[in-house]
Amino acid sequence: MLRCRLVYLLALVGAVLFYIFFNGYLSYFVLIFALVLPFLSLVLSLPGMCAMRAHVEIPLTAVVRKSPFPVQLIVENRTPFPMARARIRLRYSNTFSHEETSETVFMPVFHGKQRIEREAIAQHCGKLLFSLEEIRCYDFLGLFTCRHRAPKPKELFILPHIAPLELALESSSTPDPESDTFSTEKPGDDPSEIFGVRPYREGDRLRSIHWKLSSRTGDLMVKEFSLPICSSALIMIDLFGDTDMLDGVLDRLAALSHFLLENGLEYEVQWYDPNAVQLRQVHLASFDDLYALLNQLLAHPAPKAGLSVPECRMRLGDVKEYPYMFSITPQHIEELVSGTVWEEVP
Repeated sequence: MLRCRLVYLLALVGAVLFYIFFNGYLSYFVLIFALVLPFLSLVLSLPGMCAMRAHVEIPLTAVVRKSPFPVQLIVENRTPFPMARARIRLRYSNTFSHEETSETVFMPVFHGKQRIEREAIAQHCGKLLFSLEEIRCYDFLGLFTCRHRAPKPKELFILPHIAPLELALESSSTPDPESDTFSTEKPGDDPSEIFGVRPYREGDRLRSIHWKLSSRTGDLMVKEFSLPICSSALIMIDLFGDTDMLDGVLDRLAALSHFLLENGLEYEVQWYDPNAVQLRQVHLASFDDLYALLNQLLAHPAPKAGLSVPECRMRLGDVKEYPYMFSITPQHIEELVSGTVWEEVP
């Protein structure tokens, strides 16, 4: 833009000098034309400059790292007036790994929609934000500019690579009175949680009768209490370090989680949160729970340093035992109860 203004300024100086040193209508018309030309360019360009819109489209919501995915830049001109040039700057940022990069696109904008397609590959896990940092339009001479407000960023979760994993584990259905997790298949004797309501059967205890519901239905209805269960496994992860270390931890977490869920084993995932200065723990019983956990972990910046979960549990005096206890580091998966170590996930 600065170059265009300098060129126009030199042309205007030349028109003025031509008018001063050469008498006649020609020099007069040249000067008038040089003075009017920028405003004429602005008038012809203004409809397209004001009506132009741009946004990013990502057909997917999640993709596995190191897998290609499409990114589309959509530029639309709603008027029949063309626009000489638009400058659009895209920024790609990974909120989990703190990586950022940008790209600037210059293009003419004609009537209708124009698509610029890119194929991208994310090397690290995280939540990618695709934002239009700058949308700037220029008139035909490049003397005037119009800047548009950027739309909201688009999000894409980059998930860890899931490798097949085979372990010799069995499900544990042992009730745990201190557990906050309840069975979804069997009733129990814990009155703090209602499993369901059913018609009264001979031998049911009177204290289990749901009196309010029975008065509304006219039949005796009985409350079934829930069965607190013990999770089959505890997975402890070191969620801190550089991007390569974090990728290794998340890859192993995904592989182990898929194996447990495919074999019907519920489990807990535990990690240290340095911002809250405490251990975080989540119960997982389905693949939806797993993807919700990954989205939760990847949506926030990963700390560079922290405490390992076994060390933190030792400091807190947490001695709760599980049938299987796994410690995941960037280098291996260790089953603490048996002492088995898996150095590599196939």
